[in-house]
Amino acid sequence: MGLGSGALIFNQIILAVMNPNNIKPNPNTHLFPAEVAMNLPLTWRVLAGVYLALGLLGTALTIPHKPEPNTYQELNSLITETAVVPT
Repeated sequence: MGLGSGALIFNQIILAVMNPNNIKPNPNTHLFPAEVAMNLPLTWRVLAGVYLALGLLGTALTIPHKPEPNTYQELNSLITETAVVPT
């Protein structure tokens, strides 16, 4: 679902930046005019900025919280008491 919705959203962004005037391709060659192709570098910069912003937002939301000291000490003691050391 994430891949499909991502393609659905980013396709609209690409179309808006790449072909803002909704120019149709040539019916004989099925190619767009050069003015649409000239927007490709701008499209890459816009997408890079959007991906960077989303990556930073995702990174900021995944910072782990430190456990309380008492809880960590209790877990550490349980791990060392029940650990099996191979001989």
